[in-house]
Formats: sequence, structure tokens, C-alpha cells
Amino acid sequence: MTLPPVPPPDLLKRLPGYYRRWELTELVIPDRYYFFESAGLHGDGEPLFAVYVQPADLAPGEGRLQ
Repeated sequence: MTLPPVPPPDLLKRLPGYYRRWELTELVIPDRYYFFESAGLHGDGEPLFAVYVQPADLAPGEGRLQ
């Protein structure tokens, strides 16, 4: 199994904060590219994620990831 390429830093913007797995479904908007990065564990042992998203002003077909 091959992994998707890591997006270039100038293509995606990081959302502030860290998110639990069950919160990710509330963030996702259709037709945008997302990148989720492991960000360690919360004090209760729940995994946390940093979220990067394609900016709203960048059309889905634009950029280096297709």
C-alpha cells in the first residue's frame, strides 16, 4: 500500500488547536483536501491530531495536489 504524498506547506493552512478523532467529522467540508497529523496524546490517553486544510480561496483543481 502506498501512502499519499505529504502536501507542500504552502498549499494547506493549519487549523488552530488539536482535535480528538471523534471531532474530525465536524471539521470536514466536501471538496477540500485535508491532511491529518498525529499530535500526541491528551492527558486521558485519547490520540490528538493537527488538521491542515486547503484554503477556501483555492479552488479544488488548483495547486499541486490533484
